[in-house]
Amino acid sequence: MELRSDVRPILKAHFATLRNTNGRMPFPELLANFIAPVLLGAGFGVWQVFADTDFPFGNLLAGLAILFGFFLALTTFVFGLRRQVSTRRPLTDLRAPALIDELFINCEYAVIVSGASTMLALLFDIIGWGLLGSVLVTLLAHIFVLVMMCLKRLNRAYDIHKEDLRAEARAARDSRQRGQAA
Repeated sequence: MELRSDVRPILKAHFATLRNTNGRMPFPELLANFIAPVLLGAGFGVWQVFADTDFPFGNLLAGLAILFGFFLALTTFVFGLRRQVSTRRPLTDLRAPALIDELFINCEYAVIVSGASTMLALLFDIIGWGLLGSVLVTLLAHIFVLVMMCLKRLNRAYDIHKEDLRAEARAARDSRQRGQAA
């Protein structure tokens, strides 16, 4: 029996959006989404060991909470956008709905990651940070990549929508011109 709180289908769907058409995850995707954030977190951990300064983790907690709310709101917006696109006239170009579907999946994943990061930051604030801050820096870097990916998909969907609107405007103009010529 699957739990209602089971997020594995969302995680699986998100990782599927990172794969190319032959089912493989390109190395640049792997590097940007996972390797670079882990290296950044490890670098922060090393810096934290040798630095004689405290990192303002309270600000990090506030920032994570804001990102969590942002992604939750964006997911709700993208859901509404997808419903709007699917109820429009018959679609001739299916790229935009597919991009919006991928964007929705990425936003759901971002809600999970930012929510978990916020809860971890809260826990670390209670039990003490130590080297655990490097885990949050890793997650923050991963969230940053997610933001960029979501923005790119949203921008591409907008470009396709804009092309679609221009094609509609041309078709309407051509129809009017044919009507006036007759």
